[in-house]
Amino acid sequence: MEITIQFREAFARKLIKLRKEQGLTQADVAAGVGIKHRTYAAYEEARASPSIPILQNLATYYGETVDELIDLRKETISESIQRMAKSRQLIEKFQKELGVLSEDDLKGTLSKVKAFGTVEQITMVENEIKNRQ
Repeated sequence: MEITIQFREAFARKLIKLRKEQGLTQADVAAGVGIKHRTYAAYEEARASPSIPILQNLATYYGETVDELIDLRKETISESIQRMAKSRQLIEKFQKELGVLSEDDLKGTLSKVKAFGTVEQITMVENEIKNRQ
């Protein structure tokens, strides 16, 4: 399951990057690929993964191969461990910083994290807000 979440988050970042580089809206891409706007939004929010045919359509739309779109490359075990350790350190730092924010700042952070953060970051901020209530 963790691999699926990591894939979705990496794929979402790639889609956002490509879309913004080309100056497109989510609605533009969805229409160009032939899917509903909310479906495409779910890909960018890492809540869903596309089917193989949609993945192929997205790759064609962005002028990339499927391999490029999903960023297939072999990562060594050492690279993977280093990346996960760094990620864990950043998550711990983020959690500590949430604890010192005022309630208003925390709510502002939530809106920013929903726009630009990962699913895990959104969950952490939402949990912090719930814990304070």
